Parts: sequence; structure tokens; C-alpha cells
Amino acid sequence: MLPRPSGRLRTIACLFALFLAVIAEVVPARRSCRRHFLAGQSKTQILPLRLNDGVQSNVLCEMPHTGGTEIVTVIQSGLYQSYQVREKKTVGFQIRDLDLLQDILRRNNCRQNVTIIWPPGFNNEKGIDLKVASVLNTVTTFSFSDAIANQIETILDGEAAGILHVFPQEPNSELAPTIQASEIRCIQRINPQPECLIDSDRGVEISFGASDEYFEFTFRTDHTAQSLFEVYMTENLVSHYRLENDFFMRIDGYPRNYVGMLADGRWHTVKFRISTRAVEIDGRYKFQPNLGLDEMKVIRLVVKVDGQVILTHPVDVANECMESDRLHKLGQNLRSREFCWDQPICTCKILSSIFDPLPSPACGHRENEEQQAYHLLRVPDLLSFLYLPDVLSPLSIKTAMTFRSDADSGLLMFGSWKEEEEWGRFQVHYHGEKMTAMYCTQSETFDEKCSACAVYRIGGFSSDNWSRVAFYKDLDSYYLMVDRELCELKLLTEENEFDTSEMYKTLLIRGSVLFIGGMFHKKVKPGIYKEDFRQKYFENTREKLPSLRGCVKDVFSNGHRVNLHEEFERQMTKTLVAPQKRSFGVMRGCGVCAVRCKGDARCRPMTSSRDPEFACDCADNYQYSNFGTCRKPRDGSLSLSATSLNAYRSIYTVPRNSGVLQRIWLKLRLPSVELKENTPLVMFYSYGRIIFRVFLDVYGSLNVQMNPEDPGVFTASAGKQIPKGDDRIHLVKLERRTPLGTHPSRRFFNLYIDGSKFSVQDPGLPLTSVEFALINVLNDKEAGCVTDFGAAYEYDEHNGGMVQQIDLKGLMMQDLGLSDGNDTCGAVDPRLWIYGPPESEPSVFGKIHDYTPNGRPEAALLLSPQWMIYSVLLTCFLVLLILLCLCLYCFLLKKGGKKIDDDDLYPDSKMSRHLIRRRSDEYPVIMRRPTLESNRDSYISDSLDNSDIRAYDDIRTHKVKIDRESMISFLDPVNEESRLAQARIVRRNVDENAPLVHIHDFEH
Repeated sequence: MLPRPSGRLRTIACLFALFLAVIAEVVPARRSCRRHFLAGQSKTQILPLRLNDGVQSNVLCEMPHTGGTEIVTVIQSGLYQSYQVREKKTVGFQIRDLDLLQDILRRNNCRQNVTIIWPPGFNNEKGIDLKVASVLNTVTTFSFSDAIANQIETILDGEAAGILHVFPQEPNSELAPTIQASEIRCIQRINPQPECLIDSDRGVEISFGASDEYFEFTFRTDHTAQSLFEVYMTENLVSHYRLENDFFMRIDGYPRNYVGMLADGRWHTVKFRISTRAVEIDGRYKFQPNLGLDEMKVIRLVVKVDGQVILTHPVDVANECMESDRLHKLGQNLRSREFCWDQPICTCKILSSIFDPLPSPACGHRENEEQQAYHLLRVPDLLSFLYLPDVLSPLSIKTAMTFRSDADSGLLMFGSWKEEEEWGRFQVHYHGEKMTAMYCTQSETFDEKCSACAVYRIGGFSSDNWSRVAFYKDLDSYYLMVDRELCELKLLTEENEFDTSEMYKTLLIRGSVLFIGGMFHKKVKPGIYKEDFRQKYFENTREKLPSLRGCVKDVFSNGHRVNLHEEFERQMTKTLVAPQKRSFGVMRGCGVCAVRCKGDARCRPMTSSRDPEFACDCADNYQYSNFGTCRKPRDGSLSLSATSLNAYRSIYTVPRNSGVLQRIWLKLRLPSVELKENTPLVMFYSYGRIIFRVFLDVYGSLNVQMNPEDPGVFTASAGKQIPKGDDRIHLVKLERRTPLGTHPSRRFFNLYIDGSKFSVQDPGLPLTSVEFALINVLNDKEAGCVTDFGAAYEYDEHNGGMVQQIDLKGLMMQDLGLSDGNDTCGAVDPRLWIYGPPESEPSVFGKIHDYTPNGRPEAALLLSPQWMIYSVLLTCFLVLLILLCLCLYCFLLKKGGKKIDDDDLYPDSKMSRHLIRRRSDEYPVIMRRPTLESNRDSYISDSLDNSDIRAYDDIRTHKVKIDRESMISFLDPVNEESRLAQARIVRRNVDENAPLVHIHDFEH
């Protein structure tokens, strides 16, 4: 056991941060989807893969559901569309690094669906066979004799999966077959080796060798306040690494460090560096403990956790465990049990020392609980909140709630209290992707002091998923917990990004109050609410957060669960003139849709009435309402070619709607021709004025320009570079953002180009019409196309309206008399449109390029005829340049024999160069410089304390370079026969005109 730190050491620990925590928001690239899953990434998503220092590729990782044991890596290739094989070709993949691709195919159980189709009417008995070679060099032959109705559909698995080369039997034949292949699906088990899984009640011990640098293991547990592992060092010292309060790790008695929520039943990876005892968890949380024990050698490590452990080899060679002779189990294996990970019936708790009992975010939610919850509506003439008076303890605030909302902003909790000498308030709200907690106190002796913090979530908090939120005090700090994230409130300064004017205020005389989901923030009809209640809490403002629009349950105050049914009955008695439930925009039970919403669609009210109809918001999935269900966009596409459709009108009118334009989206494939000027694609009008337009510049960037003043000037408000040759369907989406305040400067739109997000100013005008700017090309397919074009409207909370979607592309096709088609004008990859960090955007599918034996496209480029010509011309140019330099050098050597002196080349240089000769019997020369303040000598510079030149005692001639500013000299031997001179170093006078060096010529 390490000695407990003294008070002084604790102070040093706090001041100098003994635990240096670095929270990395970016998901680091890993070797496999399995490694991501074991590092806490349990959701199906696009994740970055990389082998050692190779090229990073972003692919889809399908993670298992609760109880699942398999992880699927999905890899796209250039054969996603049918291709006629008339000559041998090489296929590109979404993973550009072939070493990484081979590693995945070799380690996993992979399969790929393949379809071969011969031209109709093909009746040659011999047929034209087709051969394919895989990434792992397995050759498969498809023979026409095996075809059924000129078609072969089969599955390539194992080493045959992953078609890299295609070889036709007869090159350049019109009767060559076409080939199309699906994505490669590689299955990998979470625990490929049964002996790697350790479910022990006492732990496992690992001994370290002299060459070991770090040790890595993965674990899962749903219990906090326990030991994670222990480190044994020389001199019988032991260091304990413990989990504490669900979100922290503490090493012995030192200050705790935030590590995220680890007791959630999911797998997490710990990397322990042996020499420094540094810890890295899931690649996100890194900290270096400064225990003052650098001289102590780590001998062994004991993993002691109430859960399961998988020992992973540091380099993951064949997914094997550590060597068995270095592994020692300290107890008997236990029967595997279910963990609290999205289980509908879950007894796991969180923050047990503070709340009693608060369900863990790892637990699922029962459907019958929704009927006990309360739904808060934003009704124009009614208030919407839950009112809980005298439930706060100012010295120790412990509040929590569970909510879900279909709005992008809302007030969650507001509390206020007042005592004789001190009063305060706190507020928790969210706006967009940011959830904020603020806490302020004030007394008669000091002004208001506030602290705040925020938790950010990509995509925001508007979804059909429940979120657990808690605001509480632990030790001497206040914290905001949002599901698995936590932040600590810090004292506000002028540089903080928080604005306390967003907080509500009350006129309490004494006591406390807690509002859930809203405040008395707007004017309502008189005669509904009691006057004393209005005077205490009324604050008429639209500059602060509105009431929550959604469902609330599991409310806690002072650490204990609140009976919402009883409290709502008291609320009506204390606040209403004539108590009745319909006097609040609150209803018991969450709204239920007639059908279960699929994908990301939210079940939400369609109007702002007191008794609204609930339905799925189809626009969340880029779909359209169809009698209570959602339908996909109309099949077919609109070409952007000017010659493909002569019936195009110049401008199309957008149907009018009583609601507010919430979002508009456009899915299109960009032109594949090289553009020589900025080219508009789609323009959006408001009564003849362009309010924004989409254009493609000459560099291949897809841009959006807001409110262009001059139609001929293209200035991008936001843009994204699209890879050359990327024929995927891209998304451009504008989405209205709820403003915080009424001033026009606070009104913005969120602009999405694929998964990249930008913020642009609200044009402030209604959309009335759109126009396609068609492109003149020889081949219609090169012009690009539009596969979906839609708009979604939202009801106005003050002026009515309803939620509605309009299929603009479908209306255009109907107006043009076009029938539905099944043509695919580009590759559809919905994961490309998901908003997130750059590593969450899938890589390009891959292309079919010229054949190269090693399968690398850059090799084909270097062997192409064009590059061969370029390389020959470049070689000839370099040879001529070298010959010219040699001729010039010879010419200068033969010229006159005059030696060019440095002083001739640099007559104005500040660097003086002289020749000096010293006698061997002289004392060493020490160069010093006097200061201006005194006559004492000082050193020449900070880096040169004493320039002793004893090394030059031999009678030789040296060149001395003396810098005027630093007085540093550099001595180099020169020719004995050169002119001799002696230089005497003198002190510089205060007078700036004093000579720097005296030169004395003499006869030797």
C-alpha cells in the first residue's frame, strides 16, 4: 500500500494537477470493428480503421444487440454497380490500404454476393467464361454452361470473398458478361478464443517481462465503487486503481480523475503503460499519475473487477491471449450472467450515494412507464410545467429527471430558494446540441456569483430516446449528468461562453421552489391562475428558453423520487383559480402514434392544440406522410442535362403552406464532367428574389450561397470538397434552428452538406419557387441528377399550422408527365448523410481501374502511357539542367584565377572577418562584455558562459568572426601563408561610437 499523501502533497496535487486528464472527442482509428466495440463503441455506426501507420478508411461497423456475440464489418467495392468485363481490370475498395483489407479478410469469416449476367440471346455453346481473383489470391471461374437464364447468382466466402481482379476470356468482346457484387460482410466474434474470457470472483494476475512496454485488457461491469486493478512494484509497494461514483477513478488517496461512465455493462479497454504507469481508457481518457515512484519497477498487475475480462495481446496477433505462463487466475470461474445493458427489466442504479434509487442510463425503459409519465405541450394560451414548492435543500441540491422531446430547445429544471442571509437559483436547459447547467448564489454581503458547465451531444437532444439528467452536489462541487456524460460546474469569468441572462428569476420572500419542464414565461388569459402565484413567478419574456415540449418521468428532488400524480393534483389547487386539469398544457401519459415509427422518425404532435393528433415525423427519414404512415420518395430521378428533357420549365412554384418552413433537402449526384467555371445547380426564390442557391465551383467543391446580391458573383456561404470521381448521391439540407430570442440576428439555419454541418443566416423570406440550372453535356449521364427533393413544414406555436411534408421532385415529375422509374443515377449510401465528425463519414466506395497485379491503383497510374511520356520528358530536362550547371562551374574555374573574397560578396555585412595569430606562450583569450549598469564583466550570452580557446595554443593561423551584437567569436584555421594580423578584444564602451575591434599589423 502506498503511503497516504500529506496535506502539503494534496495541495501540490491540486495546484499542479497530478492527474493530467485529456478527453479526446475524436474517435481514434483502430485495427478492427471488434477493437472499437471493446472500447465502448456499442452503436452501429461508421468508424475509422487503420493498420499501423497505413491509410485510414471509414467503414460501417454493425455492432451486436443485447446478448449478441458477433460484429460485422461492411466494406463496399467498385462493383456496387454492374460492369461489363471487356478487358482485365482491378477493383478498388472502400478500404484503400490493401494490407488492412487482407488483414480483415484473413481474420474474419467474410462473404460477398456476386451476380454474373450474359447478354440476352447469347447461344454460343462454348460461351465466354469469366475469372475473378480475390484479395487473398483465390481464383474463381464462372462458366456460361452453369448459368440459368444467362445468369449466375452465387456467394463467395472465405478466401474467395473480395473480388480484386476480373479477367474476361475474350477481351473486347461485345458478348462479354456483366458482373455486380455486393458489399463484403466480415463477421468477427467478440471473444474469438474462449480461454481469453475470464469471469473470476478474485481476478487474474499478469507478470511483466523486461521488454514489455504496455499491457492492455478489456472489461465490463455494472458495479461502481470497486477496485479495477492493482499494480505491484518493488519494495512491496502496491498502487490501487479504483472506480468511484460511477464516473471517476482514484489512485490510492490522490485526487480522483474523470474517466466517463464505465459501470454500464458495456466493454471498455484499458491500456496501462508499464514504465510510467500512465492509463488510457477507450482511447478518450488519458492521465499520467505523478506518484513520485519513478525509480520503482512494476513487477505485476492484478485485474480485480466484479465482471468479465478479456486479455488482449498488445499487437493483437491472431487475436490470441497473453502467454499462459505469465497469466495466473486467482479464483474460480463464475457462471456468466447478464449485465445491465439496455435490459428492459434492470435493477442497476447510478450515483447510489446521492440518489435513492436513480435508474442507471444503462437500463432500458419499459413501455408501460410511458402511461405514468406526463406530456408537456406548448399550447398558446396555457402554461406547461410541473410545480414543486419547498422541495429543495439549498445546502445539498440533488435533482434529477428523465425526458424525451421533439423540440430542439427547452427548459428542463429551474430551482430557486431564499433564506435570511443568502438566496440562489439554478437552471438546466438545452438548446441545439448543448445542454447547460448554471448555479448562482447571492447574499447581503456579496454580489451574485455564478458557475456553469455544458454537455454537448452530436445531433442534439431532440429524439424519441429517453435521456436521464441529474444536477447535484458531490463533495464541494456541482455536477451535471446527462446519460453517460458528466461535467463539473466552474466559476464564471468574462471569458466564459455562458450567459446568465438566460436564467429565470423569481420574487420569493422565503422558501424554495422547483419547476420541471417550464416556467411562468408568457402572458395568458386572466382568471385562470392565482394572482399571488403570478406575482411570485411571472416573467414575460421570449428571450429565454421556452417550456419543454415532450415527456417527463422519474423526477427526483433531495435525492428521492417524486410522486408526480400527487404533486400535479397539489399544483392545480395551489395555482389555479378554478382547479381543472385542462388549465395546463400538461397531459398524463405520453402521446402514442398509431404505428411504430421507424428509423429516426419521432412520434410527435402534429398541431399546437390542447388535444393534438400524434404521428411520425416522416421528414426525419427524408420521407413523406401517407395516411398515418411514411412512404419513400417517388422512384426515378431528374437529370440535370439540358438535352435529356425538353419539357423543363424555368421555374417551379412551391405549394403554399400555413406552417413555417422547417427544412428543405436535396439529394443529387454531381456532374462528372470537368467544369471550367462556377456552375449553379439549383436556385431557390422568394417572389423572384434568390434567397439561396447550390452551385459547384471549378475545384470540385459543393457550395451554398445565401442571399446573393449579384447573380453573376459566386461567393460560398459554406461548402464541402467532394472527391473527384465520387458518384455517390450527396445531400444538401437546410434546417431551421429555433432562435433564442426574437431579434432577427439570432435566427439561423443549420446547413448540412452530407455529414458536415454549417450555420448560415436565416434568409427571413418564404420559399415560393425553385429553378434547376441545366448543364450542356454530350452524355446525359455526365450531367448529374436529382433523386429526391422535399420540404417539411412545422406548425407555428403562436399562429397555428401543422406538420407536413411536400415531395417537390414527385410534383415536378407529375407536372412533366414522367413515369416512375427504377434507374439508379448514383450510389446510395445513407450513412454519408449522417451528421457527425469527419471520421464518421464513410469513405468512397472504390473504382474500377486499369489492371495492376498488386491491386494498387497508383501503380496503374504510373504505368499508364501518359505518365511514361511525362517521366521521359522530366528525365531529359533534369539531365540538361545538370549539364548546364557543370558547364557554368567549369567556366568560373577558368576565369582569371582571381579569388573572390567574402568581403567582396558581402560588403555591407555586419559580420567582420579577420585573421589572427596567437603565440603559444600567451594566456588563453576569454571574451567578455561589460554591462551598462556597472564595470563588472558579464558573459557574452546566456548559452556561452566562458569562451576559452586553449585549443588554439599551437602556432597556427585562424579566422575570427565577431558578431557586433552578441560578441560571440568563431575561430577557423586558415592557410599559414595568408596575411597575418593580430586582433585584440577590447571592452565595449558605453558610447555606441566606440570601435568594436582594434587591429594591429606587425612584421613576424
